[in-house]
Formats: sequence, C-alpha cells, structure tokens
Amino acid sequence: MKGLNLGYGDAVLAIFKEDSLSPISVSGVKLNTNSKTIIVGDSFNLIANIIPTNATNKSIIWSSSNPNVAVVDENGKVTAVDVGTATITATTVDGGFTDSCEVIVKPTINVTGISLDITSKTLKVGESFIINPIITPEDASNKTVTWESSNNAVASVDWQGRVIAKAVGNATIIARTVDGGYTASCEVNVEPINVTGISLNLNSKTLKIGDKFLLTANIQPVNATDKRVVWSSSNESVATVNESGLITAIGVGNATITATTIDGNYTASCEITVESNEEQPVSLAITNHLTAVNKTLDVLININNVPAKGILAADFILSYDKNRLQVISITPGEIINDARDLDYQIDNNQIVFLFADESVNDSRIIKENGTFAKITFKVLDTNFVGKIPIEVIKVGNFVSPSLTKYNYSTTNGYIDIFKYGDVNGDGKVASDDYITVKNYILKRINQFNYVHGFIAADINLDNEITSLDYIAIKKFILGKISNLPLE
Repeated sequence: MKGLNLGYGDAVLAIFKEDSLSPISVSGVKLNTNSKTIIVGDSFNLIANIIPTNATNKSIIWSSSNPNVAVVDENGKVTAVDVGTATITATTVDGGFTDSCEVIVKPTINVTGISLDITSKTLKVGESFIINPIITPEDASNKTVTWESSNNAVASVDWQGRVIAKAVGNATIIARTVDGGYTASCEVNVEPINVTGISLNLNSKTLKIGDKFLLTANIQPVNATDKRVVWSSSNESVATVNESGLITAIGVGNATITATTIDGNYTASCEITVESNEEQPVSLAITNHLTAVNKTLDVLININNVPAKGILAADFILSYDKNRLQVISITPGEIINDARDLDYQIDNNQIVFLFADESVNDSRIIKENGTFAKITFKVLDTNFVGKIPIEVIKVGNFVSPSLTKYNYSTTNGYIDIFKYGDVNGDGKVASDDYITVKNYILKRINQFNYVHGFIAADINLDNEITSLDYIAIKKFILGKISNLPLE
C-alpha cells in the first residue's frame, strides 16, 4: 500500500491493488466473415471482434492486399474497385494479431430481360396468388424487381409479387427490373363469388297490429360478392316490408314476406300472422281421452291465452259422472308456481277449483299457457262403452293483478271408453266380434264399423290384427282366459 499526501495539511490514505490499473492485453481478433463475393462498385462492412472483449486497446489497422481490386477504409468498409481477388486484413495495434477476409470481385452482369411464370389468371374476390419473375440472364447481378397494378381497386400486388383480388374487374400486374427497366405483365380477371342460397332468421312470426319486426337475410356463401336482396309482401293490407327487411303489421290476417337475391333469384320466406290488439279471452279447456274399461287415466285442465299481466286468481267448477268415474288424485300443473296456491273440493259429482296467489308481492301469478291441473280418474263401470263428459259447469272469475276481471271461454272434454274384444262397440265381447276380426284378417272387410274397432281388436297391443288377436278373443268368450288385452 502507498500513502499519498494531497496537501492542505492533511494526509489521505488511498488503498488500491497494484495491478488494478494495469492494461488488459489483446489476445486475438476475429472477423465476422472470412470470404465474400461482390460485384464491381458494391461495398460491405467487415466487423473485427477483439479478444478478449474487455481488452484495453481495441484499435485496428485495416489493409488490402490488392487496392486495385478492393479497398478498405479505417472503419472496415470494403469497396469493390475492379474484377479480381484481394485479401482484406485486420491487424490489432496491441499485439499485432490478424484475421483476414478473401474478397472476390466479379464483373457486373446486366439484366437483358424478364418474364413471369404466370401471364394470366382468373380468380374470385378475396383469393390470392404469387407471381414469380424469371430474370435473364439467370446470373444477372441485380435481380431486383418492382411491382405495380394497373387497377389497385380490382387487384393489388405487394413487393413479393403476391396478388390479392379485391373487386370484380380486370387489372394488369406489371413487374419491372431495377436494372434496365425491362417489364413483363400478367392479366388478372377477378370474377364475383356467386350467391348459392338464402335463409331468414325466422320462418314464421305472429304480430299484433302496429307491431314492427326486423327480418334478417343470411346469404350463402357469407363472402358472396352481391348480397343485395329485394323484399316483398304477398298481402300489404296485412303486413308491409321495407328495403331493410323491417316488417310492419297493418291488419288482421296472414301474409308471406319473401326475400329474393338479385344474384341468382334465390328466395326465402317468412309466414306472418297479424292478430288484433284486442285481448283474447282466457281459454279454459278440458282434454279428451280414449281409454279401456277398468283403467286409470289423466285428464288435463289447460289454460291458454294467458294475458301478459298474468292471472292472480281463478275459480271454476267441473262436473263428472261419479257412477262411472272415480277421482284418484288431483295434482297442480306446470303453470302453478306453488302447490299451496291451488285448492280444490270434491263435492258429490263436482270438483270445485280455487287458485289464488297467496304471496305478499304477487310473485306467483300464472304467467304462461299450459296445464292448470291434472285429474287422475279410474273407470268404474266395466260394462259401459262410450263417452263420459267432463264439463265446466260454472266459472267464477279469472282475476288480473289489478283486481279486474278477464273475459274467458270454456271447452268441455270427455273420456271415450272402449272394451278390448268388443270390436262392434256394443259393450259386449261375443261371437260376432271374433267373426268380424276373422273377416278383417281374411280381407273380407276393409275396416271396422265401430270407430275404435281396430284398437279393440288389437289384443296383444302390437298395432296389427292377426290370428293371435282372433284366437285370444275366442278363448276369452269361451272362458279359457279371463282378461283382455294380453299384457
């Protein structure tokens, strides 16, 4: 260690290593390339990489073995002067290490012509292709080509000769050599993508008078060139349509809205039903059912034309024949949101129904069409064949959330009962029934006189009338089997 007196009466002690200020010597040099072929007039840069990279003195001396062929400046830029060979050498000032690059200078070979591998092309809008230039001579020094289009709106071309079809029409793609300005061209014809079909977002729609609805036409293919559509209405007194597909409901009735493509005259249509703005009465309807004697079945009570405001409460009475039908159960339908809101009472041959939304905020009102309740009946009278009516004999009210009354309509229903083996519909299974089945099998008759004769004769439930059904009915009459059908 050494102590330095810096003056001013104070001694400052500086501590450092003896070798910390010693220079880092060069141990070698490496060029980025050791050979290069260029043509007269061209130049390129050599880069000398000093080893190690943290050497103190990185100075380089550049030299050429033949300045008549190639010269090099103090920054390593080499310029070709004449045809021949020269060695460019980089020498480190520190240590005299060297590395060199052999430079071969060739004469300039001028372009004498150009042609293209594709001289004409037809394609669709959106398609593309690449044109490859062919330079003459093959070893020309400068093969650079510029590209241009006579109509960029129809077809464009990039610096690589890639052509993109943009619109229907014609364009000439021109390739021009930088050396000599020679040209070659390719004629491009761009055709439209034709429409192959059309569809609409809806095939049918029900509107009220004054309603508007937008139809959307979907053209196939999606990239068709001409997607224009002409809209028309079959009955403008019912519904009109404008050029954008906007439908306006004018009057009660039906109309067909048609979209026709200009390209190809393809069509698609939507059936429009326009209804009156007057509210339709709530519909209370009992379903009809066909069943065999001694069976159970479900009869549905349906409510339709439910107003938009919903039904807060309703009450009505049904009647049925208690001597021939027994109520097994009554269950709420899918439009009843909470079973606690539906109550009923069976009184003699009547069923009284009461629905009331018992929620605090009227959150369980009936809002949709559907089944109000399901009644499961059992047929008691094993000798009866025919229809047993289920009738709405009284309606109290259908009530809105604002406590007003809705108009309503009712439709009665029935249970139509038949007996297996009774193909004549007289309530008995007797010899004339199996004789009728025999005649049907032998095609002596084409159909049964009784409306449910075929079902009554299908004893094994296979939807066919065969000898099995015939013999089963006969054995039942003879007492050899006790039950029909054969299940």
